Amino acid sequence: SFCVDAYDPTPPTRNSREAMQPWKYGTFPGDWKRQKEQKQKESKELVLPNILKPKKPKSPLFETRFRIHDPFEAKKDAVRRLVYRPEQYENPAPHDFRQYPPLKKLGLPEFETKHEKD
Repeated sequence: SFCVDAYDPTPPTRNSREAMQPWKYGTFPGDWKRQKEQKQKESKELVLPNILKPKKPKSPLFETRFRIHDPFEAKKDAVRRLVYRPEQYENPAPHDFRQYPPLKKLGLPEFETKHEKD
């Protein structure tokens, strides 16, 4: 049988020393400065500011959350990534309507067939 009194918590009064539980954080009120100074004195290492410390290599991006595509979204993504791959655009060469060999081979000067746009 379920008894409410057995599971009813009795927390300590709010903002009391028992409620704060300073031993969980390693300090007692007003003690944190002294502990920090003691740790610095105990450590034999030279403490450098962050600017002078060597930069740590960045870890690769690790995705922890992602959306699962529905079938239509998966189809669009496949077309975007697999079918139409992004490449550098090149202007198409003008079409050769004359279909003659180049005039330079015949010893004649080439003439311009296109003009600059205004």
